[in-house]
Amino acid sequence: MPVTMEAFLLGAGIAAVAIANMAIMATKIPFIRTPDLSRIAPYLLTKC
Repeated sequence: MPVTMEAFLLGAGIAAVAIANMAIMATKIPFIRTPDLSRIAPYLLTKC
């Protein structure tokens, strides 16, 4: 299985969550995409 693609997707997911968390902490506004990221993250983790 291509480990590079899995690692890239996982890294992109973690980066997206980190950026979203920083944006939320900076603006105190609940974003709509946050539940989507939290739903996709376990899928990326189980795929590795």
